[in-house]
Amino acid sequence: MTDSLPPRASVVLFGTYNAAVHDRVAVLREGLVAAGHQLTELNAPLRAGTDDRIAAARSASGAVRFALDLLRCWVRLVALRAASRGRPDAVVVGYLGHFDVHLARLLWPRSLIVLDHMVSLSDTAADRSAGSGRTQRLLAAVDRRATGAADVVLVDTEEHVSVVDADHRGRCLVVPVGASQMWHDAGARPGRPDPDAAPLRVVFFGQYTPLQGCPTIGEAAALLAERDDVAITMVGNGQDRAATQAAAAGADVRWIDWLDPADLVEEVRSHHVALGVFGTGPKGSRVVPHKVFQSLAVGCAVVTSATPPQERLLGDGARYCPPGDAAALAATLAGLADDRAGLRTALTGASRSAARFRPVEVVAPLSRLIDGRTGSGAPHQLRPPALSLNACLRWDLAEPVLARLPPGRVLEVGPGRGAVAARLVEMGHVYTGAELAPEARAHTTAMLAARDGSARVVSSTDELGTDEQFDLVCAFEVLEHIEDDAGSLSRWAELLTDGGT
Repeated sequence: MTDSLPPRASVVLFGTYNAAVHDRVAVLREGLVAAGHQLTELNAPLRAGTDDRIAAARSASGAVRFALDLLRCWVRLVALRAASRGRPDAVVVGYLGHFDVHLARLLWPRSLIVLDHMVSLSDTAADRSAGSGRTQRLLAAVDRRATGAADVVLVDTEEHVSVVDADHRGRCLVVPVGASQMWHDAGARPGRPDPDAAPLRVVFFGQYTPLQGCPTIGEAAALLAERDDVAITMVGNGQDRAATQAAAAGADVRWIDWLDPADLVEEVRSHHVALGVFGTGPKGSRVVPHKVFQSLAVGCAVVTSATPPQERLLGDGARYCPPGDAAALAATLAGLADDRAGLRTALTGASRSAARFRPVEVVAPLSRLIDGRTGSGAPHQLRPPALSLNACLRWDLAEPVLARLPPGRVLEVGPGRGAVAARLVEMGHVYTGAELAPEARAHTTAMLAARDGSARVVSSTDELGTDEQFDLVCAFEVLEHIEDDAGSLSRWAELLTDGGT
């Protein structure tokens, strides 16, 4: 019997954001849908990015161009609002919505207004040394008015709360950047490079802004120039590219200007290691960037700077170097090239960390807040199916063991009607079940779909990918029904990652 729940909150994803360019929007959209919210998207993409907004604060002509472009998008948004029906419970204003939040407040005065304030314009301008003190003050005023217009302000790290105006910090909710499902799906597909294959394939992708610390990567590449077992690819363009190429003089680096999103995913997943950020500025100490979450999701080991937010959020999901330290970065990459067992350990840690940053996991704090403010039902109110009598008698022994394990990829053999499966999903695991009985398989699939859209149930372990592995393999009330129990255990053990359970 299905539990009777209040409907989930209705949410409008609103603004002039460009989801094709900014993965953050896709994460919020996919996470809210996976959480069961009734989502409507009202979007009129604005061509102007962060640099254009900064430029608009620096000159009258830039401000006029930006205002005209914004006005054209707003006319479209107002038309879309007029065509939509009803009042949403919440309106989430997408990335770079510093101005859109005011329009949202005007159009929905009685709805909960949420601003995704992942980027402070004044903080970004300071990091890029763009503009005078007057420009900084103007952008700070834009930031302050935007956060003041919202009921809830999303920031990506605890450290970024300090950048928000003091009067508005009480409205902040930390929602990590995460990575869209496209990256996670790519990481789950077979075909990742063999950890033992030479050379060690290393990739950087992103804009060449001071935050990225690309000249440090260039210097590290030069230090590794004599090694033929480390191959570095640099994808992107920006203000520090020339300096990075100069720093990498003599190194055999592959340079790519940029790639479409789908091609970028494929390029990144073809590497062993992905590089994060190494800038030494204040902003670098406050962020965990998109690329780090995307790289984890696609299956790469990550090397990035040792900063409080990155070490706190990623844990053993990454390897760390001091910001701006090219020698330390080169030594870390050389170490991974020399120690392939260490590389496999890094890949396992990255896989476990990635599971915590799927869209539905990232958006969970926002989803709970929206439900709490609007009185809507929430998925965590779904009671898991009842355990069988035998399972009840021993669940108190199994549960503490499972609770000590970090969330990761789990395979359950013989889930039956999903009593344990639901509990594993609640613990944050990325769930796969292998259930032979068609009726039980259909029941468990439907039950899990209401809790986690990424969970899957196959009919046999033979349906798994040829190189698919799991951090946890478990079976409950199954082994006693298998004649060749030792053989089955041996086959299940082959499906484990290094260090798996």
